[in-house]
Amino acid sequence: MGVLVALILTGCNKDDDALQLGWISVSSSPYGANVYLDDSLTGKQTNCLLEDISPGDYTLKISLPGYFEYSEPVKVVAGDTAEVSAVLNSDLILLKVKSDPSGADIWLDGANTGYQTEYNFRSLAEGQYDVGLTLAGYLDWDTTVSLNKGDTVVVHANLTGNHGTIKVISDPAGADVYLDDSLVARKTNCYLEMVAPGSRTVRLFRVNHFAYETSVNVTAGDTAEINVMLESILRWRYQTPDMIVTSPAIATDGAIYFASLDGTLYALDATGSLKWSYSTGESIESSPAIDPDGTVYFGSHDNYVYAIDPSGNFKWRYGSSANVTSSPAIGADGTIYVGVSARRTVTQEMVDYLYALNPDSILQWSYEIGENDTRVTSSPAIGADGTVYFACEDKHFYAINPDGFLKWRYDIGAISVSSPAIGSDGTIYFGCSDHNLYALSPQGDLCWRFAASGGIDGSAAIGSDGTIYFGSDGARLYALDQNGNKLWEYNTGKPIKSSPAVGADGIIYIGALFSGVYALNRSGVLLWVYETGASVKSSPAIGSNGAIYVGCDDGYFYALKSESYGLASSSWSRFGHDNRNTSRVGGP
Repeated sequence: MGVLVALILTGCNKDDDALQLGWISVSSSPYGANVYLDDSLTGKQTNCLLEDISPGDYTLKISLPGYFEYSEPVKVVAGDTAEVSAVLNSDLILLKVKSDPSGADIWLDGANTGYQTEYNFRSLAEGQYDVGLTLAGYLDWDTTVSLNKGDTVVVHANLTGNHGTIKVISDPAGADVYLDDSLVARKTNCYLEMVAPGSRTVRLFRVNHFAYETSVNVTAGDTAEINVMLESILRWRYQTPDMIVTSPAIATDGAIYFASLDGTLYALDATGSLKWSYSTGESIESSPAIDPDGTVYFGSHDNYVYAIDPSGNFKWRYGSSANVTSSPAIGADGTIYVGVSARRTVTQEMVDYLYALNPDSILQWSYEIGENDTRVTSSPAIGADGTVYFACEDKHFYAINPDGFLKWRYDIGAISVSSPAIGSDGTIYFGCSDHNLYALSPQGDLCWRFAASGGIDGSAAIGSDGTIYFGSDGARLYALDQNGNKLWEYNTGKPIKSSPAVGADGIIYIGALFSGVYALNRSGVLLWVYETGASVKSSPAIGSNGAIYVGCDDGYFYALKSESYGLASSSWSRFGHDNRNTSRVGGP
């Protein structure tokens, strides 16, 4: 019995000893920190329980690399559990760099870190840093930050593009937009974005309107605005019942003469109002020519050459035996030269002639070309010495003396319907179906020839600097120097039958098939296009009021606006030499 009691008492002593100890529950965020008790490493890491600790006051420390050390006094009570819960603060510096847009290169103190936004730097030393951002298409950005141990610093940059925007508005809309001479893939109304800062040139081009050009200053991050009313090129138009293939003539009083395939010669004033009309009853392809007293000469498909006075009254007509399609030329003495087909007096055979008629309709002489179907369909041209030049469908080019005798003949080898143009040195230029523009000397020698992209039906025109302009069926307008070297060519995209006209300001005007009228500067840059309802075979005339007059296959006669006040001062500025279509060197 005594032995048993002793054992029981011994057991009670052990429990009493346990009750004399305490515990410490240690947790941290983040966990995994080393736990120290009174500077002694316990060998445990958070989260953990320190057991069997004698009652008393202690200092508990928690240490985790990269974080400030945590220290807290703790009192251990026998039989009880003390709790320590710590939130650890990082002792590293955290620099967060963001940008809008993202993807910018990050520079620290002038050195590229190799990182792009967004990026977090976690191990920087204390101190002051210059933070820079670079991104293609945006202005460089920088700032200075001070970093202290344990700080979290956020840098957020809104990057500004190193480009500007141009807002382009036009009335009417739909204009092509050129930026610094480059066509952009947008039409008005539109925004031009990503434009480099500085002075930029904007050009608007819309058919049937004058081109508009201006300079605009572009600032990075800003929007410049252009708002323009485009000016229509059309002055007026006059409608006839049929196609107009003739080239107009302009009288000294400003009256404009042209003929239509409806068989009528029309006289309009400068406002487009009809002054009078004269009908032959048959189609007219012959362009009118005006002599010094205002008489208008032209041929008709009714086989006659006509003379009509300035009031529209019939003066006379001279008969042939077939359609008269050649346009008359007027000599310095008033002689009218025109190509016709007629029957020989005795044999009645149809042959082709160049007629020389005096202003009273008397035949002065005729030069026989040969059998029919070798007609003179072009307008003859008259040199300074009175020599009459013309190409013929018999594949020859002729020079006839003023007395009607042959001066010389050049064998072309191909049909030519082109009217000659004469240079200041007497060189004669004409086109041919063999695709060549020929240059012959006044003696009939070949100076040179230029191979074009297609047949040449129209006449050449000569600028004030001697540049030779002509069009071809190959949809090209050419500019040659006086030695036949090409200066430039412009592709209209449509064949050209029209002859160019050169304005006093050097602008070149020409019509094209299935298209309209084109205006180009002397460097070959397109200034504007006026789209008509059909082909333009007529050759333009340029009035002293700046109007460009031209006929069209849609039956309309057009007056277009320009800044070319009259023709260029040159040896041969348009079809027919001058606005009266005299086709004579020295003509008005």
